[in-house]
This record gives sequence, C-alpha cells and structure tokens, in this order.
Amino acid sequence: MPYHPNIPQSTDDPSQSQQDLLDNFTAIQNQFLVNHVQLTAGGQQGYHTQVWFKSPLGSNPGLTPPQTSVYTKNVAGTPELFFQNGTLSANAFQLTNLVVTTVGTRYGFVSPWGLTFNMGLATTSPINFSVPFTGTVYTALLCNSGVSTTVPRVVTVTTTQLTYSPAGSVYYLVVAKT
Repeated sequence: MPYHPNIPQSTDDPSQSQQDLLDNFTAIQNQFLVNHVQLTAGGQQGYHTQVWFKSPLGSNPGLTPPQTSVYTKNVAGTPELFFQNGTLSANAFQLTNLVVTTVGTRYGFVSPWGLTFNMGLATTSPINFSVPFTGTVYTALLCNSGVSTTVPRVVTVTTTQLTYSPAGSVYYLVVAKT
C-alpha cells in the first residue's frame, strides 16, 4: 500500500481523496507496528516491543540538560549499549559487556550504576582486589568455599584489599561506591 506524502492538500475535497487518506493511515500504522504495540491496543498503545538502533555512534551524543539518551557506540569494533545523562562524557555509561578484570579466581568490575564489585574465590588472606575501590565500601560478604564449621569474618577492608580470619578458602563479595 503506497504512502501519499502530498495528501491532503488545502484544495482537496475529502470525498475525492478519502482512499489516499486511508492508504496513508494504513501505511503509518504498518510502519508503527515494526517495533511498537499497535495504536488500537488500549492501555499499552504506543509502547515499544523492541528498540532498534540504525548504526553505532562515533562518540557520545551532544545533549543539553536535562536530556538523556540510550544509544549504541562501538567499543573495540563491537556495538555496545550506552546511557548518557547530561552533557559530560563522565555521565556516559556502558550498559552491556562491562569490562571485567580477572586475576586468577578474583573478578572485579565497575557498574554503570556507580558501584564497584569485587568477588571470587580466595585461599589466603588478605585478598587483593582486582579493581581498587575509590569510594565508600557498602558491604563485604564471606562464606566458606568448602565444608567447614568455622565461620570466616572480615577483619579489615581498605580500598585495595580485604583481610579475613581464620585462614582458609572463602568466596567473597565486596561492593563499594565508585
């Protein structure tokens, strides 16, 4: 069904251009249905069913506060999803394929939500974090990695390491503000 971009004109008689107008409404609805709930679907009309991005941007978008944007940008040749809040590059956060730093059985990453996570399996104390913290530590959790009746406890937490007692193999999770 064709779309008629020049319909209606100010001189058109609606009874004469009715079919062209109906064609336009149908064409618009069909295009809208590509990734939206149909306009006649009641309370969810206009909601997205998915979002497609034409091509990755070369840089963060130029925004004017209080604008925000979700977009794709190439990272090492792969399009990744980003969110930017405001004009500063510091306000742009990668949402997919976060960079995880791995050191043996220890892992760390900085989330787009302003938190740094360090976790893994440790066999000796202190545990050196894969990603050092730059802010306040919110929580440090320990549990035995095997069968043991001794409960490990956190002795100290710094920006770079966690000390625990008694010695032994533990799983750990430490979360801090970035």
